[in-house]
Amino acid sequence: MVDGYIISRPPYFKKGSNEAAGAALAEESARRIRAAEEEKAYCEAQNKEAEEMVSAAIQIIREDGILRNTTVVFYQSRYHFSAYSIVNYLMRLHYVSVPLRTQGWINDKLHSATIEDGKCEHLQYYRAQNGRVSQKFFDCMRELIQAVAEQTPVGEPTNAA
Repeated sequence: MVDGYIISRPPYFKKGSNEAAGAALAEESARRIRAAEEEKAYCEAQNKEAEEMVSAAIQIIREDGILRNTTVVFYQSRYHFSAYSIVNYLMRLHYVSVPLRTQGWINDKLHSATIEDGKCEHLQYYRAQNGRVSQKFFDCMRELIQAVAEQTPVGEPTNAA
């Protein structure tokens, strides 16, 4: 019934409506392209900032200092991103096996870690009543510091002959 109605009804177009529809389509297409470019630029800027935070944290581990456990966010798109604690991200990046409970302690409690002479010497963490430091954390930090020390910095030549 409906198909017969559509076929039997003669097409009615206003003069110039095809040009207007084409212009509207072109304008919509240009708007979508601009939005995609803006989103890509936004993601690249945010990811560059996150990479700078990660490289600064690696530099702190190499040269000793206070490593603040901030959140680092990587964007796939404006509304699709992954947020990590920077210490957990570095451990994941360097393939340090961290128990799930210790990862939770790092995310929830750890504020900062002081690296001195290639060791994790001091911690600042949020302490709840009867709270204590995760002892496994020191083992994982030792592995992380060793992995970062063995890694060749980007700017330095390798000794491969």
